[in-house]
Amino acid sequence: MPRLSLCLVAILFCHPGEVCGQSTGESGDPPTRWNEYRGARFDLLFGAGALLDLGAYTQDAGSRSLVGDHEDLERGEIRAVRAFVAGEIRIPHPVGYMIGGAYRAFDQGFDTDTDEVFTWFDVQVFTPIPRVGVLTVGKMKEPISLAREMSLAWEELLERPMHLDAFLPSRNIGVRLANTHGDGRLRWAVGAYNAWLEQEGVGFSEMSRQGILRASGLPVSRPDHREWLHLGLGFRYSDARLGYVQFGTSPEAFPLPRYVDTERVSADHAATWNFEAAWSRGPWWLSGEFTQVGVAAVDGVDPTFRGGHLSAVWAVTGEHRRYRPDAGVVDRAEPRASVHEGGWGLLELAVRASWVDMTDGTIDGGEALRWSVGANWYPTADTRVSATWGLVDLERAGTTGRTGILQARWMILMGP
Repeated sequence: MPRLSLCLVAILFCHPGEVCGQSTGESGDPPTRWNEYRGARFDLLFGAGALLDLGAYTQDAGSRSLVGDHEDLERGEIRAVRAFVAGEIRIPHPVGYMIGGAYRAFDQGFDTDTDEVFTWFDVQVFTPIPRVGVLTVGKMKEPISLAREMSLAWEELLERPMHLDAFLPSRNIGVRLANTHGDGRLRWAVGAYNAWLEQEGVGFSEMSRQGILRASGLPVSRPDHREWLHLGLGFRYSDARLGYVQFGTSPEAFPLPRYVDTERVSADHAATWNFEAAWSRGPWWLSGEFTQVGVAAVDGVDPTFRGGHLSAVWAVTGEHRRYRPDAGVVDRAEPRASVHEGGWGLLELAVRASWVDMTDGTIDGGEALRWSVGANWYPTADTRVSATWGLVDLERAGTTGRTGILQARWMILMGP
């Protein structure tokens, strides 16, 4: 059976437990990198990374009245410093593990407190079950949404589309089972979650529980993934045992406050549908998603919240974003010739339109639309320099406002 050791972390911000099936060699093979250990009984991989951000903002009077003045937020800051250890223990059945945390929040979700100083992101163990799939237990991403399942480090722009941060959590605690079929043409994942360990004063039976499934496939896949078409469908159910749900997000700008926020909505349960599609051919990569959340409110008024995005990326230098059928996500960017090799690295240009609507019935959480253009330069496979300009239109409580957002980021990965 192929070993798990480096399958979980092919690169720093990869998808743990999902790239299993790639052989990493025989037991006792010498390490191929400075941060890797391979032994007869266990393997270990260490990695780290840092993201440094700059931001500047313009606002009209309506924007200031709705979300406050952003002048004090115009500064450079650490977006994240993240580290992990991962590997495999053979006892004798292989069991993979990953433990990762970050200073500042690296992944956002509607349940994320951005004032946290340190966050445990991935604390999980996983193992293959013959003819069934890979079983993962611990704190992990929920199996829903192409852009949410992907690493933020390899997204088209600096942040994920705001509807995903609004409706889907960053991480959750539970169990997941996933598998692929037909040479990667079809993939499915199911999970059950309960985050009671991270809630003070709330027991397991009192905390809201989630059931999630995602199915994705490749109806088109040319040799070497030079052209592919991805389609996916996800469903998330939460029984809202806390008695309420709440959704909100910033406008794809980490330091800014929530532009849309439902506040607490008394609820019996909430059901989320997510539809996803992506296509790539040569240097082009197009993607889009639509998310809808239906809330069964205890007062009989059932609001529905929606959002979506469309994105396009062009690799000016000609590289191609390959597809990872083992995880059902788009692979990382790899320059043909890095600056270390005398090349120019990889340059991408990207555009995105994203939208979220949290106003329905008696709930006025606001509606936001953002247009974004940006550029990503990868001088090496482990370094990224990005700049994005966005324009956000916000409507809430009968008031409209417009915000201009200029963002820049330097990312470096160490030890991938």
